[in-house]
Amino acid sequence: MRRKYLFVTTLTLTLLFTGVIFTQLATASNFSATKHSGNMEVTCYTSPDSIYGVTIDALDSADEEIDLCIYAISNTFLLNALVDKMNENPSIIINVIVSYRHASGFETSNTRGALYYLSQAADDAGATNVNLFESSNTYDFTHAKYIIIDQEVVLVQSANWAKTSVPKDPSYGNREWGVMIKNSDVVNYFLQVFNNDMGIATPYFEDADHEKTFSESVSSGSYSKSFSSKKYTGSMTIQTIVSPDNDVSAIKSLLQSATDTIYVQQAYIKTEWDGSSDEFLDELEAAVDRGVTVKVIIDKQPSGAADSASYMASEGIEVAYSSSVFEYCHNKGVIVDNSIVLISSINWSYEAANENREAGVIIFDTSVAGFFVDVFAYDWSNAEIVSGESSIDTSPGEGGGTGDAGDGGTGFCFGTLLLGLIPLITLVTMILRKKRQK
Repeated sequence: MRRKYLFVTTLTLTLLFTGVIFTQLATASNFSATKHSGNMEVTCYTSPDSIYGVTIDALDSADEEIDLCIYAISNTFLLNALVDKMNENPSIIINVIVSYRHASGFETSNTRGALYYLSQAADDAGATNVNLFESSNTYDFTHAKYIIIDQEVVLVQSANWAKTSVPKDPSYGNREWGVMIKNSDVVNYFLQVFNNDMGIATPYFEDADHEKTFSESVSSGSYSKSFSSKKYTGSMTIQTIVSPDNDVSAIKSLLQSATDTIYVQQAYIKTEWDGSSDEFLDELEAAVDRGVTVKVIIDKQPSGAADSASYMASEGIEVAYSSSVFEYCHNKGVIVDNSIVLISSINWSYEAANENREAGVIIFDTSVAGFFVDVFAYDWSNAEIVSGESSIDTSPGEGGGTGDAGDGGTGFCFGTLLLGLIPLITLVTMILRKKRQK
């Protein structure tokens, strides 16, 4: 009888601790906003100007592996670039994580259609290392947008894989920012995040109901300016950030470091965060109070844009609506003192900062920041000014700023794993002993 109770107790503990382990694995990660210093190769690009060429060239350059984390997919040409790699090299590893949910049914339909398309293409090409996932519901949305090529290069951007985000024709599309970084420390950081999120994601299984036809039509527009991509090499510091782990403290530190100017370009800015004030907007107001010039460009289309613009103007922040030449101002960027720049997927809302999986980099370099200052100055000069001066000083600043430091981590507790194995080992030992007694 005692043995029976011991057996039941051990089995219960085993299941309990095994459940704890898997719960631990499926919880949010705990990566730090790490600063990496050393020799960097950084290519700056924008949409609609040069993002398509940079992205296609990066995908074409892959020899062994492509890791893609993206909120939504609907761009035929980017899908076909992946299919071309499968046909060219059936042994290539392609890992794709998309968000398990979207803000609209249209995005969900397109994205699942894209996964079905890639799954079918992999079958046809005999590509056995194509792994497709829908993200864990650990995060409200997986809204990050980054690509890792051969574990050597990472592209971090504000753009989804949509035709207006990565347009083939540079005369029409969204305003987006992006950077391609070649540095092992920066790449390894995003690789850790990707592997963590892939480990808790749900594998995609082919469903014929998801089949969708993707058009190859190309839209054109009236955007005539062309900011060519530009590569910068040398010693610099890059801080890697992800939401919800560390983005709030890192971005607040960036804004607090400003002594001269802050330029912000966002799709939208929510003035209220979960019943409180927007913590990033609070920092802009504090910056104005200490004499910093703050200019903000937002899109005019989202609901509440006028109220946000009016509020910011009342607080001394210079505000403009993005030019209608763009399909949408989808950027999520910040420039401080013309010497530090944030490129990210992070909207200024409570959900994006605290509940979504987002990704970004803060680059401490006057040349890299200067590239985006020129883009911002052009956009500001063509925007609809709500309040403020029309001119922008594009001369480089002194730089500075602080952020959280530390190594990235997954938040997985190996102590929990070992603790869970103890009753399991005990159970196996009892079963083996019982068999020997028979």
